Amino acid sequence: MPSRAASVLLEGRPLVGFVAVLLTTGGHTMNLRELGVSRGWVAAEVYVLQSCYLFCLALTMLACPTLGRGWSARRVMLWGLVLAMLGPVLNVVEIWEPLLDSLAGRALAGVGAGMVIYFAPNLLGPQWEGPLAWSVILCPVVGPGVISAATMTYESSDWQHGFIFEGAIAAIGLLVLWSTAGTPESRSRSPRGSLAYFPGLVVASASLVYVLHWGQLHGWMEGPDITAATALGAAAAVVSLYLAWPQLDWRILGENWVRLALFFFGGVCQFFHAYIMNVYGGTMVNLSSWQRAWLIWPLPIGIATSLFAAALLIPHLRRRRGRVVLGLPVAIVGLLLLSAGLDACYRCMMEWPYWSIRDVVDLNWFSAPGQWELAPGRFLMGTGIGLFMAAMDAQFSPDPEREEVVRPFLNVVQFIGGGIAAAVLINFMIIGHKVHYSYSADRDTIQAEELSQRGDLLTDVLRQAGQDAPEQSSQLLMYRFVNYEADNLMFATIFAAFLLAALVVVGFFSGLWIWRGLHRT
Repeated sequence: MPSRAASVLLEGRPLVGFVAVLLTTGGHTMNLRELGVSRGWVAAEVYVLQSCYLFCLALTMLACPTLGRGWSARRVMLWGLVLAMLGPVLNVVEIWEPLLDSLAGRALAGVGAGMVIYFAPNLLGPQWEGPLAWSVILCPVVGPGVISAATMTYESSDWQHGFIFEGAIAAIGLLVLWSTAGTPESRSRSPRGSLAYFPGLVVASASLVYVLHWGQLHGWMEGPDITAATALGAAAAVVSLYLAWPQLDWRILGENWVRLALFFFGGVCQFFHAYIMNVYGGTMVNLSSWQRAWLIWPLPIGIATSLFAAALLIPHLRRRRGRVVLGLPVAIVGLLLLSAGLDACYRCMMEWPYWSIRDVVDLNWFSAPGQWELAPGRFLMGTGIGLFMAAMDAQFSPDPEREEVVRPFLNVVQFIGGGIAAAVLINFMIIGHKVHYSYSADRDTIQAEELSQRGDLLTDVLRQAGQDAPEQSSQLLMYRFVNYEADNLMFATIFAAFLLAALVVVGFFSGLWIWRGLHRT
């Protein structure tokens, strides 16, 4: 038994580098708040680093079949881990302009991560398929907790420590992989067609990221740069699609579009709801990166719970003609759990007495729902996300060759969803805060009598507490409260918007499941 365990551990060595880059996919966002403050960047500049990283990762995975034609999987993984080490270095040192340094660092790290994630399965046997697939679902949301521990090495939220830690774990993965010389590897999948479409896709992706992050700041189509980027991106997308069209396999898409759609939605949800707690912990309550990580942990715990349940459930699902026929209803159950979690978080935000001015008199910060208040809802969200992604991972094409083609694309759309989620968050923050601030700032007109009563009550409380100049202090707190109320309503709106989206997805796929059942009958 000990020798067998040692054999399994030796065989699983490539998994170390694989997990190292997966932790980085979501983990380095814990450094972004402190990085943005130190550089004086706005939120759009801060979170464009995350979109850049994930889009580079996804695009690299598309190019990997061609790359694997000339190199072995182990060699590509080694170079990928080298790039994953160099990327964080550029985020720490200053060579050019800081934003360009950071974008270059994230791009290098993303390219390296894509190479590692794509080729790691070639160095591991079939028995590792489950751990590999579920690591991609779980590790991105575990990463923030791991990286935040590194940023708190000296009891301070030092963003540089987080990036150094990223490079260090990539180096460990590189050393472990280096020891696997001579290990047999499975053949790389032959590329389908050419990469003639690829440059256009890169340009279209860069344009999309720019428009989504800077569009609101520059007035959308009123800004000449946004108009130019939109036109350039649209033209590049048309050219790329024209060149890729002959290579599309409609049979594969027909069999797997549900899986691709739900993996994209899962990527949006898992990354977005990790980002949002990082922002929440720095906006509503002034928390360190380690404290913000505790707001995130219920999500990965929920995902891990659902993956454990799926490991017990999926082997017993009925199979017919080589397909898991209960995959879609299990995914619908997961989507319902996600909806229930979003509803719980929304109610927590709306039912919290954020409007009670007197609650903030003795505090340096406005009170807000903390980790324990939000934990039940976020646990349900994680359970739902993990369940429907695991169910779609268990689906497979009847033809093993077609399954081999489509499986990497599940992760491609997942990471593209995560990159888009960063831009969606930025627009929620910019637009949502302005909308709700407009309402809160006009409360003296909309609810003049009520606001006057609150001001009088607060003045009385401050006077009884011996506060100097209670009237002026009351006015200052009321002014600060306007921003706080707008932020609270913004986060409530985010949960409500995702709840609505989840319910629409539930309705659509429930209808599809019923239609398929009637069609088979």
